[in-house]
Amino acid sequence: MAIAVLWRAEAASGNPVQPGERLELTVTVTGLKNDQGRLRYCIAPRGGGFPQCSGEGSLSGNSAITGGSSTFVLRDLRQGSYAIAVFHDQNGNNRLDT
Repeated sequence: MAIAVLWRAEAASGNPVQPGERLELTVTVTGLKNDQGRLRYCIAPRGGGFPQCSGEGSLSGNSAITGGSSTFVLRDLRQGSYAIAVFHDQNGNNRLDT
């Protein structure tokens, strides 16, 4: 299973983001087939580093799966548009097996 979405980072309060203000995004993925392996993720600013997850502003990592779901928090994001991809790495080989 792999999913990709586009997300726009803006202040949750609805107030304008102040220059230099950093944002936080909590992502929860549900409906995973089982709790084996890890959920791998990548987030990259629009226009660069996706899907390779390289370049300035790109983040990648993994999170545990419990009860068919996984939650992770991305911190220190600048305002803007981002592409996010996740996949369930059931066998722990750090690759998307198709």
